[in-house]
Amino acid sequence: MTKILIAEDESALQEGLKVSLESEGFVVLTAGDGQTAIDLAISEHPDLILMDIMMPIKSGLEAIKELKADARTEAIPVMLLTNYSYGFMKEEAQYSGAAGYLVKANISLDKVTTAAKQVLAGTYRPDPFDS
Repeated sequence: MTKILIAEDESALQEGLKVSLESEGFVVLTAGDGQTAIDLAISEHPDLILMDIMMPIKSGLEAIKELKADARTEAIPVMLLTNYSYGFMKEEAQYSGAAGYLVKANISLDKVTTAAKQVLAGTYRPDPFDS
């Protein structure tokens, strides 16, 4: 079964994403901070990580940089979820190796689930209206 790690410190959003993804048949792991996300990625090797940028202990950007620098986790695609819609943040996300960048305020749980499926299938193309 396909395993997705959600790294999100907002419990309501984390739970909503978990329910949405599980309803599509995914096995879902959760982390509330960047360090736990790194630890789970190493131990569980998920097929995809959905990661918030602003989290306690380590930010999503710090976490993705560590994940991409580690041979055990470098191939795991990471989709960043954030409330930052600033151009420089999108550039930083792309530079860090993110598979995608979604602005939470502009998307629904269904769109996140669709984007996750597309990343896993290798067909993800950012929608300029969603980011």
